[in-house]
Amino acid sequence: MTDKKERPAHDAYDIVPAKAADYPMLVDIWEASVRATHTFLAEADLQRLRSRLATDYFPAVELHMLLTDGRPVGFAGLSGDNLEMLFVHPDFFSAADWDGHCSPSPSAKRGDTSGCQ
Repeated sequence: MTDKKERPAHDAYDIVPAKAADYPMLVDIWEASVRATHTFLAEADLQRLRSRLATDYFPAVELHMLLTDGRPVGFAGLSGDNLEMLFVHPDFFSAADWDGHCSPSPSAKRGDTSGCQ
C-alpha cells in the first residue's frame, strides 16, 4: 500500500462477492484496519480473532470486497439486513477516497460534513 499522503487517485471502485480464495487478502486487510483502529485489543485477542476469520466469521456472512484497480482494499459482511463487519485498509481511510463521498474526521460531531469536499 502507498503512503496516505502520496496515494494515487483512483478512477473507480468495484464491489464484488468474495470467495474463499480471497480470504487471505481479506485477513490482511482486517488486521491492518484493526491495528489502526482497535487499539484497545490486546495482542492475544487480536491473534485469537484473526485465527477465526477465515474458518468461522467470513463463512457466516455474505462477504463483499471493495476493489480499486482490481485489488481488494476493504470488505463488508452482511447477514440479512445487518451489516456485521466493515473493514477498510488504513491507506484508504481519508476523505474523498470514495468517489466523491467522504468520512468526517473521528472528532467530527454526528452529521458534520464540513471536512467533505
